[in-house]
Amino acid sequence: MDNERSTAHLASGQQPARSATLALVTPTPPAASADALGWMHADDRAAVTSAIARLTEAAHPHDHFGITIGPRKSLGFIPRRQTYRKAGIGWRLGVVAIDSSGGVYAVGSIVRATRQVLPGHQAESARERRALKEQLVDVGFPDGTTVLLDATPVSADASSASGAVAVRDGRILVRWMPGAPDSALTPLPAYLAERTTLALTPADPALAEPAPTAADQEDAR
Repeated sequence: MDNERSTAHLASGQQPARSATLALVTPTPPAASADALGWMHADDRAAVTSAIARLTEAAHPHDHFGITIGPRKSLGFIPRRQTYRKAGIGWRLGVVAIDSSGGVYAVGSIVRATRQVLPGHQAESARERRALKEQLVDVGFPDGTTVLLDATPVSADASSASGAVAVRDGRILVRWMPGAPDSALTPLPAYLAERTTLALTPADPALAEPAPTAADQEDAR
């Protein structure tokens, strides 16, 4: 009977009815592939490899990359709220981050995934950020870890005149401070070497407290 119905549909030029399926558009995670890194200068690739080796050997805590998936509708009408997707691990080194595959990124938002609730009255913006931190834990980021949301992969055409990272003549250059002139651009190998050394330098025991991280500063807001 089913075969006869299918034959009838085809004969009439109609397509057989199909059941509705759930189609979700998921952005590509930032994990770098060998092909995606092929454009990088050999010295830049070697600098990233060296930084990864030093951080790994020292068992330096890594950060988590995350991607924002905006609000959408399933089956065309079921609303889905904004959520987040885990997209690999790496380390933030100043204004750039590197992942375990050798990719280089301009740092986006830095958020600590946690359910911790700070005492006292909080502004609306602080409550929204707290909800974000809790949602990151809900979707699978370990409680207490730093999440680098929507970091921008550095590509061969990253020629921004004011961004943190630029590519000139095939070499990756880093701007230490926003708005700094091009004369302040630093080659990636020198930048990574210094930032990695700073990351691995033990805190001075004479100091009462270590310097707060970017995520810690956001937590206090």
